[in-house]
Amino acid sequence: MTHSTFFSLLFFGALPLSTLVWSTSINNAYAQTKTSPISAHINISGNCVNCNLSNRSMAKLSLQGANFSHSNFSHTNLSGGNLQLSNFTHASFHKAYLMSIKANKVNLSHASLRGATLNNAHISRSNIRHADFTRADLTDAQFSQNQLAHANFNNCEASNANFSENNFQHARFNASQLENANFTRANLDHTMFKNAILNKAMFHYATLRGANLYNAIGLTQEQLTHACGDEDTQLPLALTINTCPPNKLNTPTTTHKHTDTPTRPSKPHIKASITSTLQDINVILNDMPPGPHYDRLLNARRKLRSLQNQESANAPR
Repeated sequence: MTHSTFFSLLFFGALPLSTLVWSTSINNAYAQTKTSPISAHINISGNCVNCNLSNRSMAKLSLQGANFSHSNFSHTNLSGGNLQLSNFTHASFHKAYLMSIKANKVNLSHASLRGATLNNAHISRSNIRHADFTRADLTDAQFSQNQLAHANFNNCEASNANFSENNFQHARFNASQLENANFTRANLDHTMFKNAILNKAMFHYATLRGANLYNAIGLTQEQLTHACGDEDTQLPLALTINTCPPNKLNTPTTTHKHTDTPTRPSKPHIKASITSTLQDINVILNDMPPGPHYDRLLNARRKLRSLQNQESANAPR
């Protein structure tokens, strides 16, 4: 059987997809897509773990219910594709083209999308925790009801993006372009916006407990009218924010004004910060080869664990 015949039989149903393992024949067939793109009507499912699918032309492809964890899609064109219910944990989409994709209930946790192009991408109800969008282009992207805790959006272009009703706890938007971005009803607790451009960004009923917007550019008092934060929220000088009531989201009450003297974080806040930092260090250590940087991180982890134990021992019983 030739590679092209095998490829056709596989994707048009003559061979089972439920136990798909990416073989040499399939990789060779995909290599042909650099000059002959795959048909937009092909639907791929099954398993392709640790596959090298970089530098491919796979526009408008349907990858529904497939497992591509730890696979490499770097520089691949997946624009207009349907990625519904697929698993891309720890996958790499470095500088991939993901314009106008539709992704519902996908798992992109710990995925790398550094430098990826996601103009007008529609991603909803998905697990995108700890994903890396550094320098990605998210212009006009539509993110809805996703879990994005600890995601990295540093240096992103996200003008006119819709980020409403997402959970961005502990995410980072440092030095990102967020003009006209919509964060309505988003959970932005402990999120970083250092040097982010926030002209005309919307924060209606968003929570910003412990968020850092101190060096944000273009933020006005009007943008914070319907948002809420707490005593740990850091704002540009002269700006104020309503205080979120305890254990409730998106219902601002009294007003908290920025002061130049930072308030010492509460004990629960310190413990949460230590736990979050330890999680990040563990993720980095898993992917880092032994060496001086690895040893320094190990030492930092030991010190943090010691501090964590002290905080637990001193907690009221």
